[in-house]
Amino acid sequence: MLSRGCKVAAWIERYCQIPFGENQGRPVKLTINERILLRKAFNFSDPSLLPKAGPLACYLTLLNLAGPNELTDENYQVELDCWSIWRAANDRLRQHLKREGETITCPRLGRRFLAA
Repeated sequence: MLSRGCKVAAWIERYCQIPFGENQGRPVKLTINERILLRKAFNFSDPSLLPKAGPLACYLTLLNLAGPNELTDENYQVELDCWSIWRAANDRLRQHLKREGETITCPRLGRRFLAA
């Protein structure tokens, strides 16, 4: 059975893509350090370890928006713009999302992200 942190990493690599930079649009392949951070944060329930900006924060925001209920943390707040998060979603994930201005919603789950 996979740990919660391993499930998060697997979900990110399945549904997310690199949102910016020279590798923009390519599938995500998490680094060892990112995997360790996810395991520590999710397996020990310490969301204070999670980043508030950057690509990993984009992926975690998408997880909160459209991921499995048991993997989300509704209190996770980030300092990201809507466009960065949208670009981090691959085509498979975008089929389940709706973007309007600075808001991204997951109609199926009734969740939304509104940029700060």
